[in-house]
Amino acid sequence: MKRISAPRRAASLSAQLVDSLRAHIEAGGWPVGTRIPPEQVLMEELGVGRSTLREAIGALVHLGLLEPRAGDGTMSVPPASCSR
Repeated sequence: MKRISAPRRAASLSAQLVDSLRAHIEAGGWPVGTRIPPEQVLMEELGVGRSTLREAIGALVHLGLLEPRAGDGTMSVPPASCSR
């Protein structure tokens, strides 16, 4: 008898948001050196909560697409500047 595999889990909201924001960055929506909008603005525009947004932004920082700068906000950076 064939074993039934478990259904794949749908991507989490934060993972979907990472994909969406990554596509936005790669399409030039936030050119290199641009400060991204404040959390509150993004939360309202995207219809997500603060923790979901922070998780997605953290993932984009980890991927080297965004860089937090103390006192200056979070900036888009060229992927090549990623030191990881």
